[in-house]
Amino acid sequence: MIRINLLPVAARRRRRSRSGRERGVLAVMSLGWAALLTAGYLWIAATETEIAELRGQTTAVVRDRDAVRKTFDERALVDREQALQRGREALARLATARRTPAPVVTELTQIFAAGPGVVVRELRDLGESRWLLLASAADLPAMTDLLRRIEASPRFAAVGHAEYARSDDGLALRVTLTARE
Repeated sequence: MIRINLLPVAARRRRRSRSGRERGVLAVMSLGWAALLTAGYLWIAATETEIAELRGQTTAVVRDRDAVRKTFDERALVDREQALQRGREALARLATARRTPAPVVTELTQIFAAGPGVVVRELRDLGESRWLLLASAADLPAMTDLLRRIEASPRFAAVGHAEYARSDDGLALRVTLTARE
């Protein structure tokens, strides 16, 4: 069969150059696919290497765990837990003893003995290391000196707002104290 090309020369040239462009696009696409396949293969290989390392680490951890389980003495653990429980109970008893009124009363006795002229009317435990002190004094300087000594005491963390009132025997004081634990 004989083919006769009746296209003009310019159209023939365009047709020939188009096939060259198609070959270039095909070559670029082939290179792109090759790069994509290579990257995928490298990623899979790296992932498999990482999986193998993790399996090795898992095996080592399992081996160490089994060794610890072989040396594990459950009776010693129970004894240690009981000793810890006894220690916790002792600490709780000490904390409870620390919250008793004895240290607060002892400290207030020393404070009242240091400055005469103030009489304690009532000392009431309000709970949570808070105390209500009701006292009376002959004059204001004795009362302010008492409050200054209480604030300087290491036993008390805070001294509340003091309320004064005139009474038959001088001044009446009402103040809330917070003791340190």
